[in-house]
Amino acid sequence: MDVLISKAVDYLAANIGTLKDAPLVFVVAVWAAFLGAYLLVDWRYTAILEQRSAAVETLRARLEVAERSAAELREKLVAASLPAAERDPNGVYQFGRQVGAVQQPRIDEAARVALFAAITGATKLNVQRDFEYHDLVLHIRTVGLENQATIAGQTSRALQFVTCDIVDRVQTP
Repeated sequence: MDVLISKAVDYLAANIGTLKDAPLVFVVAVWAAFLGAYLLVDWRYTAILEQRSAAVETLRARLEVAERSAAELREKLVAASLPAAERDPNGVYQFGRQVGAVQQPRIDEAARVALFAAITGATKLNVQRDFEYHDLVLHIRTVGLENQATIAGQTSRALQFVTCDIVDRVQTP
């Protein structure tokens, strides 16, 4: 490498007279070389920074999903730690909170199906998520009719003719 630099210095020293005669051309050539190098480096590192930013955003989104999942698991843990005696025998629960009450339940464990004539007081019941009834974990397959009413500022919701799949049993510690 040192030999190459010394050759370049010797070449410039031998041609210094030519460079003195054409300083404008030399300055423009050097300026163009620096500009080209700057643009090349800028282009390359901009792409690298964009890749890093995309990776950071992906990791940030995965972290948010993991935090939500951890929060849901914490709520399930709290729900599992509640003694069954404190729960309403007709209540349905999501994340440790009662979100409704069933009427006329029919459980067929052999077919892994639970049928309810109605689930009342279901304002906070998320029908997309699993819920607990007694020691069963259920998932709503169909709802025949959904009624929602607001009286004096209080909203009530009832689901009628509800068919649920039995997906699991509540795990007790």
